[in-house]
Amino acid sequence: MQCSGSLRLIVVRWLAIFLLLLPYVGCAYYSRVKEKQPPPPVMLANSGIDRAIAEGLRVLEKQPMSALGHFLSAAEGAADGLRRDPADSQSLERYNYALSQAFAAILRSGVNVWEKPVQVSKPEGFFTLKAKVDSRHAERHPKLYDYYPASNLAISGTYVQERREKSGLGAPVVGIRREARLDARKRFALERGYHGVTAVARFRGSVCEMEFVDPLAAETVSLNSRSYHVAADFTAALALMLNDTNPRKKEIFNLVRPGDPADSARIILLQPFDPEKTTVLLVHGLISSPATWVPMLNELRGDAAIRKRYQFWLYEYPSGYPYPVSAALMRKELDAALREFPQKKPMILIGHSMGGLIARLMVTDPGERLWKEAGGGRAGNPVSILKKRTLLSDAFFFKSRPEVGRVLFIAVPHRGSDIAGGWIGRLGARLIRAPEFLAKASLEVATLGLIPGWKQRDHAPNSVDTLSSKHPFVLAINKIPIKPGVPVHSIIGDRGKGDTPNSSDGAVPYRSSHIDKVVSEKIVPSGHRAHQHPEAIAEVDRILKRAAR
Repeated sequence: MQCSGSLRLIVVRWLAIFLLLLPYVGCAYYSRVKEKQPPPPVMLANSGIDRAIAEGLRVLEKQPMSALGHFLSAAEGAADGLRRDPADSQSLERYNYALSQAFAAILRSGVNVWEKPVQVSKPEGFFTLKAKVDSRHAERHPKLYDYYPASNLAISGTYVQERREKSGLGAPVVGIRREARLDARKRFALERGYHGVTAVARFRGSVCEMEFVDPLAAETVSLNSRSYHVAADFTAALALMLNDTNPRKKEIFNLVRPGDPADSARIILLQPFDPEKTTVLLVHGLISSPATWVPMLNELRGDAAIRKRYQFWLYEYPSGYPYPVSAALMRKELDAALREFPQKKPMILIGHSMGGLIARLMVTDPGERLWKEAGGGRAGNPVSILKKRTLLSDAFFFKSRPEVGRVLFIAVPHRGSDIAGGWIGRLGARLIRAPEFLAKASLEVATLGLIPGWKQRDHAPNSVDTLSSKHPFVLAINKIPIKPGVPVHSIIGDRGKGDTPNSSDGAVPYRSSHIDKVVSEKIVPSGHRAHQHPEAIAEVDRILKRAAR
């Protein structure tokens, strides 16, 4: 029995998808998180604190609210030990352990103890447990979150190979929002927030007040009128987010079936906005998502000097769009985000692969040159021709962003990619199903003759098309200089061969990644995912610290 023509086409298409995605996919998970029970501190003879911890652990599974009372009693005793001797390491260890297991008990109980003050029984009497609420950040109210103790999480995966922690006072926990935010897009937030915070309990009589400290915003915390370094786990929240959301599936879908930009192109803030910090905006590349930045975020946010001076934003978009369209959408998102969060300091853009091409358009002033060279040079006023065709107009006519003060390019195909222009790229381009708004724009260009010589092809333009070294837009944009006065840095992979300038990262050759007049160029022994290589991350760390001087 022979396959029908339509069946053969389906087989060919899925084969092409496999070949196109092969360099990007594998069996390894970005993140795997499993629950574990951390061992208690070494028990001391005749220690009431240790007995309370042991009893709490004994009843944790079947009587979690009873266990909560025991853990809080242990934390109270340890806090009293720290009052007598702030340098007592044993009391600090027990305070942190008991507090973290208190959150394990709360989680097992299923009770939202942060809605209002709750009475918790203890061996002698009770605690009134309540939360200290930060009125500046209503979206972080404890009642909106479930808290998972970071010490009870075993973490592994390709994106979280190193756990970045900080010693100090408190129990690092991950707050996961109970219900999706209805205003997430308006507030440039994730629908389900994953926030790493540190819990600190203060005891006054029978009252236990819990404060949730953001270690990205505060380096110290007080207890008994003494200041301590705040404990932190900078990895756990990122790992849980990757574990729960499975971004890999979304990355592939957003390439081959990119949807409406109103649903998918957006800027995301990873922490409450601080106008005193410099914003670093990270832009991912092809067959990717903001998840690809987790290894770098994990390292950078674990550095106190970076935390002090910088905050990180993400730009998420379907990577099936032509990158000039993704850049146009990013400009609109920036306009909206800056109205909500005006910047005191110039922003820094970091773009990987195609994300670097998007970042490059943020620091370029093409005037009418792009239209004349890439658009075919139709006579007449181009703005008038395109005034009712916003999408095409925004892709060709734009100005550099005044808020951007520095750009870092990582493995960026400035002059295109040989793979995108080859047979695998051509097959891949045909597999991307353009959303309706792009298909209509392509048909309109062909029907109205907006670009001389353009005719409707077998598919609307997409990201793979615009990554070809022969694409008119790629050829034209490389004739237009980056805005003077904007420092530019390049990080380029050579797969460890040391053969630059004849090198390649496996997807992009050096001749495409290299640009002149950069402040610095760093060659790292990596493939195309150079932004995840330790040497590249160290270079970003160096550049950010130097820029902050």
